[in-house]
Amino acid sequence: MTRAGFARREIGATLAGAPLMGYANRAGGATGVHDPLHVRALVVEAGGEAVALCSVDLCAVNEDVVAAARARVAAESGIAPERTLIAATHTHSAPHDDDRACWPDGLAAEIAAAVAQASARMAPATVGAGWGTLSGHAVNRRRLEDPVDPAVFVLRVDRAYGAPLGVYFGFGCHPVVLGPDSRAVSGDWPATASRVLESELGPDAVAVFAQGACADVNPLTDGVRERIAAASTVSGQLEAVPYYGSADGAGEPFDVGDRTGGTFAEAERLGRAIADEVRRVHRGLAPTAVTGVWTRRLALGRPPGAEPREPGPLGDHGVPRAGADAPIELLLVGLDGPGVVLVGQPGEVFGQTGVDLRRALRARGARHPFVVGYANGWRAYLPPADAWPDGGYEVDWARAQGLAPSLQDDARTLILNAYEAQTKDEALQP
Repeated sequence: MTRAGFARREIGATLAGAPLMGYANRAGGATGVHDPLHVRALVVEAGGEAVALCSVDLCAVNEDVVAAARARVAAESGIAPERTLIAATHTHSAPHDDDRACWPDGLAAEIAAAVAQASARMAPATVGAGWGTLSGHAVNRRRLEDPVDPAVFVLRVDRAYGAPLGVYFGFGCHPVVLGPDSRAVSGDWPATASRVLESELGPDAVAVFAQGACADVNPLTDGVRERIAAASTVSGQLEAVPYYGSADGAGEPFDVGDRTGGTFAEAERLGRAIADEVRRVHRGLAPTAVTGVWTRRLALGRPPGAEPREPGPLGDHGVPRAGADAPIELLLVGLDGPGVVLVGQPGEVFGQTGVDLRRALRARGARHPFVVGYANGWRAYLPPADAWPDGGYEVDWARAQGLAPSLQDDARTLILNAYEAQTKDEALQP
């Protein structure tokens, strides 16, 4: 029998004045709270085994917080650490994950409490998965010719008799409608998308957002479109002034990476556009039973020859707390029946990397694979090998963390081998 439960827990009643993570050039801490931050959780159980999928309205959740949260989840809900996926939405308008003024009992306690609530609310359920597409709302900020993945992942979860329990959904686009000139606490557009879906699905429904492969993808808001229209030409980050500077004066190129000037109205529109596409796909899905849940926890070691160095002039928008020699965790979460495979990576994954992994897993039989970024840790940027010759601050961050060009190639090998091993193990079971 399949059982599932959701929970939504508001966090951070004392956020005003807190330093906000996401922009090195933001002047001052939070001036107030525009929309509340949440931890949302989904627990799915089949065959006596359960997995927990958590979404936190923060820019990043470091490994130390993940480890503490997993230990509490295991103690309070009985879900093993390797069966809990904890991912940040990556909003750039929220405090740091270790700010004790915001979370006096620690953020781990808030995450574990959400999972405990979801576990306590589990009921007989059915699950369905599918895909939508949303184009025209995002732009590749690194190179204009590089891809933007339009795929929208949707996991519909209903009570066994048909009423909606909630939805788990994913899309790859930076939550940076609000730039460094905004000092209000906000979940940016993912918060709007979740709120709209929850209002439409019912008073008890929860919408858990998973950020996709968005390291080089920014929102294409009305403000960005207007500045593009006013510029003589448009440039990507590699061809423009360093670190998201704005072009000065008429006739200058516009850097699509510039994040200033975004409004809450624009964040609302983007969130609603994604929610509308999720709802469209949701209506067409036919949920069925989950026949099994599984996870594969993988460790990606530091490649030989990678030499850490300081970020220097790039500044600090949240330097990872994990040491350079600590392995990078990759977590595969599978829901058999609907054919879902979630691939968690602890940082910023490029759009093309996400597309390539999805294609490779589909070629091996996974019907609904989706790459979840910012999952189970924070290692900043995780660029593919072909990005390294170009450089840029994403690659500079990777070098600063002791990574190497082979990172995503090595990760791909581990992920595909683990999935093939899982399918072989399942085939051998009576």
